[in-house]
Amino acid sequence: MEKSDLTRREQNRIDAYRAIHRAAYRMTVIEDSEPTVEEIAAEAGVSQRTFFNYFRSKEDAVFGLRSPRLTATQAECLTQQEVENQLDTVVVVLFGVIRESIVDRSAFLERAKLLKAHASFRLNISRHIGACEGVVIESMAVEKGLDPQGPHYYSSLDERTRAMIILAGSVARYTFITHPDAITKESSEHVRAALEVFRQVMKETK
Repeated sequence: MEKSDLTRREQNRIDAYRAIHRAAYRMTVIEDSEPTVEEIAAEAGVSQRTFFNYFRSKEDAVFGLRSPRLTATQAECLTQQEVENQLDTVVVVLFGVIRESIVDRSAFLERAKLLKAHASFRLNISRHIGACEGVVIESMAVEKGLDPQGPHYYSSLDERTRAMIILAGSVARYTFITHPDAITKESSEHVRAALEVFRQVMKETK
């Protein structure tokens, strides 16, 4: 019984995410209007408070992007990584965080084609990847004994870690641009292929 209740609650959360996202997408893109958060919430059948429990902004609701978070498994991967495979691990974890922050992956690619016509699309995606990078950075900072809530924690990270995060973000963006369908797959094949491209470029430009 308890397991059934938990499953129902999780399903309710998924349903709420999708209802808000679909309402925001339909009203903004399909109907080409400028709805307020209040209007989107009403269309989805939820309160404004519930809207902000699920999405940070109207733009995130339109794109179907929820606040990124690191799973326990991903956090563990970051702590157990070997130095020689560190970049690979950070890139794969980062792309996993991006992938899991998309509410409806099955519809994301088709909707992304339409959203590309909107000037805000690339900017919003780039900002979202930056937010995902922040989640990974915070986890790595904690592992190094730093307080991610501190005002200068990022500058306290060693240069190698900061450079690795920036590079990982670049690989993630490159993967998304060259193989958009990678965002819907659990396989990291395209991500690792992108890593090899970056390694080859760095090798050739020494």
